[in-house]
Amino acid sequence: MLPDRPIGRAIELACAEGMFTKLLAPKVGQLRATDISSIALQRAEARLNASGLNNVDYAVLDFFNQPIGENWDLVVSSEVLYYMTDEAQLEAYASKVAEALAPDGVFLHAHAFEVSDDASHTGFDWDDPFGADTMSRVFQAQPALTRVDAVVTDLYRIELYARVDPGTKPPPVEDRILPLGTDLEPWVAAMVVWNGAIHTRTSIAKQERAFRVPVLMYHRISDEGPDALSEWRSTPHDFEQQLRYLRRRGYRSIHPDELENANRRSSSMRGRPILITFDDAYSDFYDHAWPILERNGFSAHVFVVTGKVGQTADWDAGHGSPAPLMSWEQIVDLQGRGATFGSHLDLHRAADQLPVRELLREAQHSRAILEERLGVPVTTVAPPFGAMNIRVEQVLQHAGYTRIFDAQGGIAPLWGSRWKVPRIDVAGYDDLDSLAAKIGFPAEPPGPEDHL
Repeated sequence: MLPDRPIGRAIELACAEGMFTKLLAPKVGQLRATDISSIALQRAEARLNASGLNNVDYAVLDFFNQPIGENWDLVVSSEVLYYMTDEAQLEAYASKVAEALAPDGVFLHAHAFEVSDDASHTGFDWDDPFGADTMSRVFQAQPALTRVDAVVTDLYRIELYARVDPGTKPPPVEDRILPLGTDLEPWVAAMVVWNGAIHTRTSIAKQERAFRVPVLMYHRISDEGPDALSEWRSTPHDFEQQLRYLRRRGYRSIHPDELENANRRSSSMRGRPILITFDDAYSDFYDHAWPILERNGFSAHVFVVTGKVGQTADWDAGHGSPAPLMSWEQIVDLQGRGATFGSHLDLHRAADQLPVRELLREAQHSRAILEERLGVPVTTVAPPFGAMNIRVEQVLQHAGYTRIFDAQGGIAPLWGSRWKVPRIDVAGYDDLDSLAAKIGFPAEPPGPEDHL
């Protein structure tokens, strides 16, 4: 986007550790890289020196509050203007840029869309006072700047402005719409709300308190499997669509410990908490479900059949080839990335059909091996097939579990018994309308923006 002519003096504001600086330096005569952090500048200098670039000098600069010099042929500031206090400070900065440019100088910036700026547009949920749309409006309103190029993707606005005589300011150019062109790293994708936000997590936390928590129950996330088991299998497409539906409405993942703490106090929770659980620990949780959860900013609690880890779900063998289950290596890897785990007993047998001694041995062994492998206390259990009665409950309590997750539907209250947690079964045939009804939010029905 830089002009097709020699650029003499350039300044980069907030260069961080010099990754963009390294790309910019070969395109200009002399570059000043600035940042508020001296440590960042040291790392930037080391990066550029290693690349043999010697046309760069470095300076500590708080450009929000300090002058940026004058007669610059190019000023660059990217991924930093969100941190200004308000729009008035941004307007002052736009004037500062115009004054700092040489008569034919240009200003380049790249910033993200934020849902706090425009809730109807895909954007990052960073809770900043403004994003790229406000920046564009403010810079275009600056009399001494005119927009000469603009690229817009799903997530970013990149603009080039030239200094002009305020009396001869031409109309701005139209946006060039380009595809995003890259896959987002999971930690970046987790902050994106696609198609805009009805509520952000921050805003809904200020407006609502939850006295009940939906606990969702899934099994498999896969496009393939026996027809007879389709009720317990959601496609990756449908699962991602469901998470985006929840994300657009401000839902946030919680872990069982958070539910336990709120329940112990019989207190409410801020915003819209939701607990997502998976039974059986199929390997498609690792391959399909977790990447979808991660990139949509959710986590999950998985109930593991400890005696079958790394094998197959042989309890499904009557319906076709049984699906593989996660290995211990995969389970430990996911724990390090934020997933949590509980027991689905040892051999996936109906607990209400087992003798007391055998059930107690299986419950204790399953808990012990999970704690040994994961290095954390394990206090949650979900009996296979949802098979439960008073005898089963008593045995599981005796085995050291403090929470039993039921297969019966209903939204979990934050008062009363802390022992049994009802779960909402999300079936393979559930669409967004039925999910909304199950979690108790038919007042905010799905719309076109919720569909992938």
